[in-house]
Amino acid sequence: MTDHPPREPENSVSAPDDTPPEPDAPASAPEDAPESAPVETPETTKVSDYPYWMQDRRPTDLRDREADDDWEKTPTRSESVNYLIAALAAVMAATLARVYLGGRIGLGDAEAYYYAWSRHLDFSYYDHGPGIAYLIGLGTRWLGDTLLGVRVLSIAASAATALMIYLFGALLFSSRRTGLLATLLFVVSPVFFIGGAAAAPDAVFGLLWLVAAWFLFQAVQRNRPEPLVPMGIVVGLGLLCKYFMILFWPAALLYLLFGRGRRMLFSLHWVVGIIASLLIFSPVLYWNFGHDWASFLYHLSERHTDAALSSDRLLKFLAGQALYLSPPLALGLLLAIARSLGNMLQSRGRDAHLPFWLSAPVLGFFFLVGAWTPDSEPHWPLAGYLLLFPVLAHWLASLDDQLPGPLTKLVLLGPLAPLFRPSMKTLLLGWLIVPALLIDALLVLHLRTDLAYSRLPDAAIQPRLDISNELRGWDQAGEETVKLAGELGPGTFAASYHYTMCGQLAFAVKERLPVACLSRRTDAFDFFGEQDWRGKDAVFVTDNRY
Repeated sequence: MTDHPPREPENSVSAPDDTPPEPDAPASAPEDAPESAPVETPETTKVSDYPYWMQDRRPTDLRDREADDDWEKTPTRSESVNYLIAALAAVMAATLARVYLGGRIGLGDAEAYYYAWSRHLDFSYYDHGPGIAYLIGLGTRWLGDTLLGVRVLSIAASAATALMIYLFGALLFSSRRTGLLATLLFVVSPVFFIGGAAAAPDAVFGLLWLVAAWFLFQAVQRNRPEPLVPMGIVVGLGLLCKYFMILFWPAALLYLLFGRGRRMLFSLHWVVGIIASLLIFSPVLYWNFGHDWASFLYHLSERHTDAALSSDRLLKFLAGQALYLSPPLALGLLLAIARSLGNMLQSRGRDAHLPFWLSAPVLGFFFLVGAWTPDSEPHWPLAGYLLLFPVLAHWLASLDDQLPGPLTKLVLLGPLAPLFRPSMKTLLLGWLIVPALLIDALLVLHLRTDLAYSRLPDAAIQPRLDISNELRGWDQAGEETVKLAGELGPGTFAASYHYTMCGQLAFAVKERLPVACLSRRTDAFDFFGEQDWRGKDAVFVTDNRY
């Protein structure tokens, strides 16, 4: 390309030179220029001098001179806008699909259980803080006691989480291309696509985790501790949704300690942020104090009666991660931990410490818990994966467009190898996205139809292990229960003996009947207030799972 001579600053004195340089000659200061009249050259302007929203508008000559590998393929401004539009389109498509599914697929057991909480609003509950109950309460107040009313705010939180993934990808690595790839990987992963349509604490918890990380990132980037206060507020809100949010504090501590924000640990804002999170969490503390610390004892002790480290449990826990994320994507995200460590050691990206310290320690903790307790759930560590999506996307974006070797191509494409000539980048991206999309499609097909049941022998069907068994039939059961209760007369109530069925029954009858959960196991129904059911008629509902 043709280099142009640098432009003289308005307030500087130009050196006398009667002969302008040749058009093809590199721009340089004249030899006879006095020292008091320096000539500005493009090399004096650095990428860091540009705010992030202008980094795709840098002068062409500066982009060509950039030595940073991350900027070797800097897109034009129109390409950057296209990346943003494509990311928004992906988020919108996933959100519309969730809205469609959320309005047509029955509530899962946990969702129905949380709906029952929303009918008895309180400072906290036996299993979690009050966040999900209030969100469902707001959604049903807006859209009524419908499937979409229960799920709408969780679906909105999932969409906002995807946008935060894009934002972190674009800012951490100064690349909207990375933001787009991170968003695509996130929205197609089965646990976030299907789970993003469910009314559960995890959707809002993941969003608040990223928002808190954003304030932490801003504090370090600005070298000012003020954002640590709103960070603490967001952490407190996250604690109202899920107790696991407490892990954000040690992760943030490690990030500041080993990064550039060590001095902020001694700032007043750090202390105020911690106090703010405790104040917001105080209703949960108050509720537990009034109920003999029931929720804390349950999570810390009572549910772990058979706890012991076991390699079999760890393998089962990891297998759950692979199924939830899709096996190739789960492997890619775990490898992204090593990539984030390499980024940190080599100072690649704007803040290479953030993805590592907010992911690796969190995942390590949950892998240890998964190996220790039989009650671990595959979705527990999902917050630890969130900032690994941009890391994995950045690695993909940085790959060359070279063709894979014959053996690699044969391994990745199998019998289709002779039919295609994709680049290595395209191959790996396909392996990450296509299996996830196939799992998404199969899950939607199974949840929406009875195709699997019509093809499988009865001996292969295990109702307790099939989530789709939770989603069907409760609307008919609810209507039949109300009808039978009407025949029995006033004062009749509905009852079951497991918290999942009691929750489903509560949503099915929709407050037309009181619901009693006659279980020996402690659950949230035991804290909804004392009621004397003695001497009253009941319609008892059960199924073949318990």
